[in-house]
Amino acid sequence: MEKEYIEGEMEARLLAYFNGELEEEERRVVERWVEEKPENRKAFEMFLRDCQHFRWVEKEQSVDLVRGKKLMVRRIRRAKIRQICYRVAASVAIIVTLGGLYLT
Repeated sequence: MEKEYIEGEMEARLLAYFNGELEEEERRVVERWVEEKPENRKAFEMFLRDCQHFRWVEKEQSVDLVRGKKLMVRRIRRAKIRQICYRVAASVAIIVTLGGLYLT
C-alpha cells in the first residue's frame, strides 16, 4: 500500500516536472530518482511519452473544436443567406402576381 502511495507521489512530481512547476530542489530530487535505477529511467521515459501523447491529443481536440466552430458559422451564414433569398423570391412573386392582377 505504501509503495502505491510513493508511486502516486512520484507520478505527481513527474507531471509537475514536465510542466515546469517544480522548484530547483524538487527538480533535483526527480532527476536523482531517474538516475537511481534503470527501471526509474524507463518509467520516466514512458511517463514522458504518455504526457506528450496526451498533450498532442488535447491539441488535436482543440484544433477540431476550432474547425467545428468555423464549420458551424459557415452553415449558419448559408442558412441565413438562403432564408433571405427565399424571402426576396416570395416578395418578387407577390409583386408580379399583384401587378398581373392589376393589369387584368
